[in-house]
Amino acid sequence: MYVYALKTIDRPIEAVWEAVTDVARMDRWSPVEGPVDTRVQTEGELIGVGSRLIRHYSHPDGEQIGESIIEVSEYDPPRRLSLSAIELDTDMMFTIQLDPDGDEATTVALRNGDSVAVGLLGFFQKRSQRRMLGRMAARLKKEAEGG
Repeated sequence: MYVYALKTIDRPIEAVWEAVTDVARMDRWSPVEGPVDTRVQTEGELIGVGSRLIRHYSHPDGEQIGESIIEVSEYDPPRRLSLSAIELDTDMMFTIQLDPDGDEATTVALRNGDSVAVGLLGFFQKRSQRRMLGRMAARLKKEAEGG
């Protein structure tokens, strides 16, 4: 089951792609509340298929509370980036699709491909994921538009 969020960003596709794929900027549009530090775990500073990113999560006081490793599973500049969590107890997959909307705007589609339960629990999971993707889309818009 997939959950989507759409957002139009008033920047050309190349500028939005830069905000999406610049590892130093990823934490600014992350849906995670609180300090996050994302770094490239594989050799080099650029990302591509097979690259691994390590994310460190902290309390506001700086104490590290966890980490995750994310692998780039699809990389198609400047249109599509898919990330898969590894070393977690979930099959998290997340995709960002960019499509030009004229010359100066970009439509961003965020898709979360986590496993979603059925029934009432699934309803609440989807609603929670929709909210998370909405926050993420709003933060990405702010970051890409220079806010």
